[in-house]
Amino acid sequence: MNRLLAAFAILVLAFFPQAALAREQIRSFNAEIRVNADASLDVTEIITVNAEGADIRRGIYRDIPLSSTDERGFADRKGFDLLAVEHNGEPSPYHTEWQGRFFRIYIGDADTYIPRGLHTYLIRYRTTRQLRYFDSFDELYWNVTGNFWTFPILAAEARISLPSGAVATQLKAYVGAYAESGGAYTARGEGTATPVFTMTRQLNSFEGMTIAVGFTKGIVAAPSQASSWLSFLWSNKGLFLLYAGWLFVPLYYMIAWMKVGRDPVMETVIPLF
Repeated sequence: MNRLLAAFAILVLAFFPQAALAREQIRSFNAEIRVNADASLDVTEIITVNAEGADIRRGIYRDIPLSSTDERGFADRKGFDLLAVEHNGEPSPYHTEWQGRFFRIYIGDADTYIPRGLHTYLIRYRTTRQLRYFDSFDELYWNVTGNFWTFPILAAEARISLPSGAVATQLKAYVGAYAESGGAYTARGEGTATPVFTMTRQLNSFEGMTIAVGFTKGIVAAPSQASSWLSFLWSNKGLFLLYAGWLFVPLYYMIAWMKVGRDPVMETVIPLF
């Protein structure tokens, strides 16, 4: 009986190959991450998906986390510049919006349905204030795939290019759901400027791969105290405007009352009988 079922499955796939593609999924997720000497990152993501007209109808969207909260509760917002968006090798229409701390890129035309089958999307962007700095090394800590896809990811790979003079001294990755530290990956290239991470199992929905690359300290430009302070102010400008309102609005009303709101000094009134 089992042999008959296996033979039937083979015949179905042979005569109806589209049956093998019937599930919406990310077939491959390839990322190229270049660390620049000015501490910015140039990232190119090539994502191949299988669309079946269910959730993938007009295109896909990609959520990139660009804001986090430190241990004091203050925001830390990263710089971001979207450079290119392509669909099957051609420039694609897109639009963007903020979703909380995520910057969402919708790829596709809202009035156009894409055909079923395989589609390849390319996203290229530059981002800043992403590196971490320690006493003996600097580090790229990067969520390669994101953890919020509703589709499985069958294969993922990240290729890193470090700036001239830097080599990778530590390689580590974390595979699984958010905050998990699974080890289903291979890493090669320690001691070189071009380490590579490859996932060794399929990722389920809401799972991802995060990498950590420690590299030679002092090659990339560490932020100055002034730039760090300006970045802190920019990331928390809404909070500081609120604080300023609490401080200056009562102060304004107090000054205005002292100038024009107080009763004028009256002359002495002597009663006459």
